[in-house]
Amino acid sequence: MDEPTATAMTFAPPDAYAPDGSWALEVTVQGTGFVERSLGLMALVGDVPVQYIMPVLDGAGFTGFLATAPNEGDALRFGYGAPNITTTLEYHAPTV
Repeated sequence: MDEPTATAMTFAPPDAYAPDGSWALEVTVQGTGFVERSLGLMALVGDVPVQYIMPVLDGAGFTGFLATAPNEGDALRFGYGAPNITTTLEYHAPTV
């Protein structure tokens, strides 16, 4: 089975329908190959775990929630069972 690839990552404030918790950000990752496997998908942005990961039905990515904002420039890592795939996608705080 081919490894998934992530091609884009965006951050937004969580909406009112976010799962239980006090979330700093909602993250959306786009890519390919994010299918259901026996080992669950895990992801980190820097050292911040992505929680409540919800894969997109067609395998084109996933969404999840961060309890705290990552550091500027922190990279996305993900994988099944362990976040062992490091990407070049980085967190950048919104400009105000």
